[in-house]
Amino acid sequence: MSTQENSLRNNLLPPAKVKEFDIASQSLKFQFMAGETLLKKWEKDEIEDATNKWVKLLKELAIQPDNRQP
Repeated sequence: MSTQENSLRNNLLPPAKVKEFDIASQSLKFQFMAGETLLKKWEKDEIEDATNKWVKLLKELAIQPDNRQP
């Protein structure tokens, strides 16, 4: 993603982001936001709730033992 594209995203509300960018080629976080935006409202409370869920998930993943095989 270019600096210009990132800057544009920051200035757009979620419904405009969904219209402007190809959902399938975006990050998992963007795809989640797009799905939520298309299914229901995606406003301050929903964004804060999703942020808390992402932070919790990432913290849980960070403390998991490394189960990858060499």
